[in-house]
Amino acid sequence: QTPQRDGVHGKVACPHFVITVTGNSQIVGNRIIQTGNALAEPISLDTLFALAQSSNQNNLIPAQFLVNGVLTLRNQDILTLSTGSYLVAGIDISGQASLKIDGAVDFFSQGAITINGGAMVNTQAQSGTFLVVSDSSHAVTINGSVQAGLTLYAPRAALMLAGGARIGGYLFAKEVKATGNSLAVQAGVIPTPTQTASGDTPGNQDSDKSNGRKKAGIGDLALGPDPSFAEREIYAFPNPARAGANPTIHVEVGVAEEVKINVYDMAGDLVHEAVLNNAPGVIVRGDAAAQYAYEQAVYSLPTGVYLYTIHARSNGQSIKKVGRLAVVM
Repeated sequence: QTPQRDGVHGKVACPHFVITVTGNSQIVGNRIIQTGNALAEPISLDTLFALAQSSNQNNLIPAQFLVNGVLTLRNQDILTLSTGSYLVAGIDISGQASLKIDGAVDFFSQGAITINGGAMVNTQAQSGTFLVVSDSSHAVTINGSVQAGLTLYAPRAALMLAGGARIGGYLFAKEVKATGNSLAVQAGVIPTPTQTASGDTPGNQDSDKSNGRKKAGIGDLALGPDPSFAEREIYAFPNPARAGANPTIHVEVGVAEEVKINVYDMAGDLVHEAVLNNAPGVIVRGDAAAQYAYEQAVYSLPTGVYLYTIHARSNGQSIKKVGRLAVVM
């Protein structure tokens, strides 16, 4: 349940349970509900925790941060964990405390996980560098203006997001509930369109679909796309494009249910069309700040002048835009 303009962007998986969305909430990206013969616990927790029990780096955690075996950070505490596996009785981070990750860290919790009070967890590195695994049925609770980048595997627990929590990463839980302007963003990879647009030719496509984009951590993500639906920047680049280059149409409208892009030659013939209904991608170019936008490359255009139309829609609202692009020798 995600009332009050919450959004879940990216991958959320729930074994044998449903994800419900109410009010102005949105789920954009991969929404996975496993049913039928799907395993509620596709990776054995018993195996993972047996390995963590036999070999871990708990000795690297200063004693003052372990209270009855629970990793405890409060009152602006700062702890940096280096590469390794750690096994704790639970996680309790609050009071604007900061947990930093240096390397690849696997964290195994045998009890409740609570992160609140403006805590910062792995906000500078890739979300994939911090794996949090829980074998407990106690809820994983993240609330109160928390910022966190992590990969969570908690197949026996409910995940509760509330109070403006901002999470970047991948979430696997028994149940997911988000309230109070919470936002979960797929981070650590750049989402790419799954559509095949007419006019594209396999030999002429960018092999990695990157269009100059690069991987971004949660620090680059500016806490996710603005969930509001409004026209921002819409343009084609390079414009004009030299023959052989593939101009790209850039559309910033916040989060849309669908973005349609059509390109016409001056005779009025449709030469390219695409429908984008995935999450907006994270665009990072050079030293510029990261942006969330829909982008579509237009392949194999001969020299000439073209008109493109944009039609984006969300919750009964629509944004329409007409622009011009040119391809020159």
